[in-house]
Amino acid sequence: MTTMQMAVRSTVGRKVLMALSGAGILGWLVLHVAGNLLVFRGAEVINGYGRMLHENPLLLWGQRLAIGTLLLVHVVTAAQLEGVRRTARPQRYTVVQPSTESRAARAMRFTGPAVLVIFVYHLMLFTFGNAHPDFVVGDVHHNLTVGLSSLVPVVAHVMLMLLVGWHLFHGGRSLFYSLGLVHPTYEARVTRVVRAGVLALVALGMLIPVGLALGVGGS
Repeated sequence: MTTMQMAVRSTVGRKVLMALSGAGILGWLVLHVAGNLLVFRGAEVINGYGRMLHENPLLLWGQRLAIGTLLLVHVVTAAQLEGVRRTARPQRYTVVQPSTESRAARAMRFTGPAVLVIFVYHLMLFTFGNAHPDFVVGDVHHNLTVGLSSLVPVVAHVMLMLLVGWHLFHGGRSLFYSLGLVHPTYEARVTRVVRAGVLALVALGMLIPVGLALGVGGS
């Protein structure tokens, strides 16, 4: 077994892989939200953005392959680390007095799968179109405004961003620890920066379904 294989199979190595894949997913999410915010500039702008992606299959399928790989690595390493945790502690404590950190860590095990389920619904609405009431290939503006015109998808996407926010807050802080980038002196500052970034991303992400539901989207 090579040194690289040993590192990847170790608990520390898996945590680093999870942190790096999470950072990659976060980067994709920022770009995805930024692209979808173009809906407020009107149909011509966001449809032009959609055409640009589809006219560059290397870019379109490259980012799809990248996010698919990152999600796979993230989910697999999370499952492996959970398996290690259960093996190391097969019996529950009789009395549990969880800290804020442990509560956040346990919540990650629920928010992750929940985010994945709603994300699949998101793909069915806006990528595959099989859950969309009137999907039109190439008309991103129409697909967004119509797809987010009823209660269920709006609530689902608001919930998605809230769950993503919770997941990112703990995951963002864990990323710095996993990569050894946090000194005790700067711990509180890192927490504030992560919290501010997550709140900004969640607010912008929620603006899309809420704004479109209220008819704010550009025509």
